[in-house]
Amino acid sequence: MPAAQPELGEAVAAAEAELEEADFLARLRRSDPSLWPGDTEIADRLGWLPVVATMRGRATELNEWAAEVQGTLPHSVLLGMGGSSLGPEVLRQTFDTDRPDVTDTTHPDAVRASEHTDALYVVASKSGGTLETRSHEAYFWERTGGDPSRFAAITDPGTDLESTARERGYRRVFQNPPDIGGRYSVLSYFGLVAAALAGIDIEALLGTIRDDDQGPEIHGGAALGAALGGLGRIGRDKVTIVAEGRFASFGLWAEQLLAESTGKGGKGLVPVAGEQLGEPDVYGSDRVFVHLRSDGSHDGAMHRLAEAGHPVLTREISDPHELANEFLQWEVATAAAGMLLGLNPFDQPNVAESKANTNHVLEEWEASGALPDPGADSLDDVLGAIAPGGYVAIMAYVDPTEPNEERFRPVRTAIRDRYQVATTFGFGPRFLHSTGQLHKGGPQVGCFIQVVDPDPGDLPIPGKPFGFGTLIQAQAIGDRQALRSRGRPVARVTPDELESLSAAGR
Repeated sequence: MPAAQPELGEAVAAAEAELEEADFLARLRRSDPSLWPGDTEIADRLGWLPVVATMRGRATELNEWAAEVQGTLPHSVLLGMGGSSLGPEVLRQTFDTDRPDVTDTTHPDAVRASEHTDALYVVASKSGGTLETRSHEAYFWERTGGDPSRFAAITDPGTDLESTARERGYRRVFQNPPDIGGRYSVLSYFGLVAAALAGIDIEALLGTIRDDDQGPEIHGGAALGAALGGLGRIGRDKVTIVAEGRFASFGLWAEQLLAESTGKGGKGLVPVAGEQLGEPDVYGSDRVFVHLRSDGSHDGAMHRLAEAGHPVLTREISDPHELANEFLQWEVATAAAGMLLGLNPFDQPNVAESKANTNHVLEEWEASGALPDPGADSLDDVLGAIAPGGYVAIMAYVDPTEPNEERFRPVRTAIRDRYQVATTFGFGPRFLHSTGQLHKGGPQVGCFIQVVDPDPGDLPIPGKPFGFGTLIQAQAIGDRQALRSRGRPVARVTPDELESLSAAGR
């Protein structure tokens, strides 16, 4: 910790002592649910640590299966949301491969772009009933003429998806251990099937997770959790992830892990990923920077931040296979931070609300032929509500392309520099399965800007009276209703209106 900020070091030291006194690591290895308050889902959500050993035993078989698939279907597309898609996307980008393509949006243009005549479609859903994923499945099943050799499924035992996949004779059904929550599932079949299809050596990937005589070596994760939890308790709760080089996408996965695990009961660590680095004076006293250092390209910026008194936590990573170890360390860190913050890091009590709202909006559309307009705050009102210690979330219901993300990046920078608050960005509906829990259940300090494609077009969903264009609009409305019901300021703008913010210096 910076010498000028001794209270930061004291906060971390106190958190480390608390974890040691609680015998955190030993109890975590024993899957002891009493580490966290309440009993909702905890005992049934601790399988993410022992699954590493299980998957090591299946590494060769997974790679052989993927090689056999590639022999006839050179492309692959993963259909999933949240915990089923974010890990695979980070693996794909880190290893710089074009497979599997990850489809985790309901924007018609993106769904249409995922069509291939020589692709395996992997339907991934823990619950087996995710609306977006089952809609994707229905669409591509029809487009492939119902060819079961073009489909595989990953799901928990006994789900509707498993039943459908077995009845239709899918090429493969991967039954995942049911005691793993979605956001902790990257080292199970949900992440490793995609890794195998990407051509990644699963044995080498999992081999970077070091073992001691009691299981995976997880002390580094506990140390990170002590820092994040300890600093979060004194107001340094905007966890700004700075990942270098080929690891630049890591924050996409870490966002969900931190936000959905800690953003509840009016508390929460706010993950900030993909924000352009600035000079130290544009940041408030609520920041902590986690530097995933691989090529040293951000050393100068990190040094300046530390000299200015901001806490900087540096984690070295070089070999892309080390991503597996990093995933596990962050899972341990999040579990530890949850204990320190006095919350259950394995439930997501507010996620279902936007889903329920979406269903009601769609029912209204079916009855009347029109989507409701629940209203929204003006953009000026939302900007006027920004306060120190808060954050601004830009939620883009547009085609999730890299050009679109780059298009809005200057807006994030302009807002951060003008108001000196953290900014986050997410494509909808992906973020509903990620940071959406924090938006509704976390601290009442967020200001929200919905960016909605004024004309997304449409694409039929087989078996549904509505198409993907109607669905994505209904999801935006449903989420806006959920935010407004909690008194969260939320504006609705078009992409052009949002872009004008940076030009106007607002």
